[in-house]
Parts: sequence; structure tokens; C-alpha cells
Amino acid sequence: MEDLGDNKKNRWAMATFITVTVVIVAIVLAVFYSRQSNEYKLESLNKSYDYIIVGGGSAGSVLASRLSESPGVTVLLLEAGDIEENNFLVTTPGAVHLLQHSELDWEYYTVPQKTSQFGIYDQKSFWPRGRVVGGTSILNYLVYNRGSRHDFDGWAHNGCEGWSYQEVLPYFLKSEDNIIPEVMDSKYHSKGGPLKVTESRAMTLVDTFLDAGKEMGEHIIDCNGYSQDGFCPLQSTKSEKGTRWSTYDAFLKPALGRDNLHLSVNSLATKVIFEERRAVGVEFIKNGRKKFVTVDNEVILSAGAVETPHLLMLSGIGPKEHLTDMDIMTISDLPVGENLQDHMMSIVYNCINGTQSMTEKQASSISNTMRYLLFGTGSHVTRSRYIHQVTAASLHLLQVSAFQTFTESFSQDDAQMDMVQHVCQSSPSIPVLGFGT
Repeated sequence: MEDLGDNKKNRWAMATFITVTVVIVAIVLAVFYSRQSNEYKLESLNKSYDYIIVGGGSAGSVLASRLSESPGVTVLLLEAGDIEENNFLVTTPGAVHLLQHSELDWEYYTVPQKTSQFGIYDQKSFWPRGRVVGGTSILNYLVYNRGSRHDFDGWAHNGCEGWSYQEVLPYFLKSEDNIIPEVMDSKYHSKGGPLKVTESRAMTLVDTFLDAGKEMGEHIIDCNGYSQDGFCPLQSTKSEKGTRWSTYDAFLKPALGRDNLHLSVNSLATKVIFEERRAVGVEFIKNGRKKFVTVDNEVILSAGAVETPHLLMLSGIGPKEHLTDMDIMTISDLPVGENLQDHMMSIVYNCINGTQSMTEKQASSISNTMRYLLFGTGSHVTRSRYIHQVTAASLHLLQVSAFQTFTESFSQDDAQMDMVQHVCQSSPSIPVLGFGT
């Protein structure tokens, strides 16, 4: 009887300890986050700026930081969303699947496709885009991939001077702070830049898949090195503590203390104002009111692949026939919005009967959350998506990628396939439902 009593006391003591620890961590996080964000929000703006940047996403954050390095110029950054550094779902890589279809997402859908998307309702693809300071770097899957060097060389060959791979590589190196031991001393990587790059091997399946690649005769590569043909552990934009490291964290936040840089959040740009053919200002809506700010030097549009051409056309720059149909006066008849390209994401599920993956119950456990909050470890540092079914099966984005080209002699015109493995832990006798984005 005494043993039973002691066990009860021990369990009660452990439960009390865990509860108190969670409460303390929650209080610390609340105090920490409450000190952030609000200090950067301006209620009043100047009447005029040297530069106005529309869109505080992946490109706009960098532009605002770089331009404001010169104290002699004034910069205004307009962003339709808000600062979300106090949002636990944003900073936690394992919660990425909860950000799409949220208030931080523009929730775009394509028009019905005629030659693809046959397995998707109405043949419309969902296209998530970030409506938040930091843009889509806030809700993407944190993969750090520069793209193929052949693409850069192809752009330079077709007339984009300064865009060859050797010409842009120094800028990649300047921005990077790589802490992956195997590659950080390579000539294709660098340390000390603002953008933190690391990798996560929270599951032993990473090494299993790399070994499988070797057995197939494939090379184990650095996917941001000389060649992208082979198997590689994915590189991620995460901090040493395992948190998301967006362009806001890397570039914009350190610059927001500058007197010559103003950030206006919840500010939806609706039109670039022209006098003859010169941009003289930007019209935007903030707090339900239409506002206008003039510019002395340049208006820079970095609102993304959808909103930038949208804003151009609202401002009178675009295909004249389309603008006329929309009752918009044409300032310049240009093929705005054409040649839009993006990569597809198609998910294929693989189930295993081992324990190398992570179930939803394990991922949402208190101990796993505490490991992430206190030490930056556990499954929360990985990108994951869960399958909600009768069983507590889960799906994880495995931290390894396989690149394969479709010809033996790769050229800039060849297609390239990037395969990222997803695995779930489930009973082979129970069907697992899949979905795609």
C-alpha cells in the first residue's frame, strides 16, 4: 500500500512540475513577445519620401534595409499585412501547415486549368501568398534553394546583363550565414550574413533515404553547390534555436530602428499615381481611409508575382485591351502579367511500419513542445503536415530532396524535377488519405 501511495505522490509531483514549467514558459514568452512589434508601427507618415516600396515581403524587406543604409535618403515601406513576430505559429516550423488558409494568406486560386489539375476540385490550384510583413517567407516551408545555375546563365544569355550565376553568387554569399558543418566552408557558402541557413535531421529516415540514393548510384550533393543532380539533405532558413528565420527577421527588423525608414502596416496600395509618364506617388488604404504619399525619386513595386502586375494594371500600365475593358485609362500599353511561371507541388505519400516518423500524438505532447521552447529541438523544428483520420497517423516532410533532370546532358532548356519525400507512420491495412497543394 505504501508503494502505491508513493507512486501516486510521484505522479502528482511530476504533473505539478510539468504544469508549473509550462505556465512559467508561457509567461516568459508572453512578456517577451509583448515587447515586440508595436514599437515599429507608425501612426503618422511624412508627406513625401525619396523611395516608396510597395510590399514588405521577401524582396521588399531586403530593399528597405539596403536603401535605408544611406542616412541621406528617406524610405517608406507599405505592407498590406501586419508584423507577426509574436505569433507562435509563425516562428514554429512544425506549425507551418496551419498558416495557409489563415488571415496571413492571400488565398489565391488559379482559374480552372484545361490541361492539368485533373485530380483537384474544379481544376483550380490553391496558391498561397503571404499577406504579412516578411511575405511568403513567413508561411513557406523554409526550404533554402537558390535555383539552378543554368537558369541564371540562361537569363544572362537572353539579355539580362549581370544575372549569370557567377555574377549573382557573390550576393548569395553576402546574405548567408550558413551553420551546416558539411558545407559552410565551401566556396558556394559563407558565414556572417543576415540570413541564417541550417539543416534539420529530426528523423533518422533522412539518412535512410540518403543511403538509398547511394545504392541507386546517385551522388549525395549540396543542393546549393555546383550541381543539383542527386540526393541532398534539405537546407532551411532557421535560426540556431530552431525557429523560422524569415526575411523580416534577417533583413528588415534590424533596420527598423533607423530614423529614415518608415514601415506602414495594414496599408493596401491601390494605385501608383502618374504625372504624364512619371510616378509621383502611391495611393493606399489604411484603417478604412484612402491616403496618398508623394515620392521624390522612385516607386518600387515588390508586391509579389500576383499583386505587382495587379497594381500596375490598376495604375494604367498593362495590356490596353484589357485595361479598356476594366475602364482603366491606359498610360502604357505593355504585356504586364504574361509569362507567369511557378513550380507545381504534387504530394505522393509513403507509409512505413516502423517508428522513425512522428505521430500526431507524439508531436503535440507537452514534452515535445517543451523541448522546442527550451532547447530548440524535437519535431517542432521540422516542417510537417498531419493527416486527421481514425488513427493518429501523421505526415512529415522528410528533410531530404532528390533532384533529377530529364536528359543525360543538362542544358538550360531541360526540365528538372525536385522530389521531396513525405512519410507517414500508419498501419498498412488502414488507407491514408492524401491531399495536394
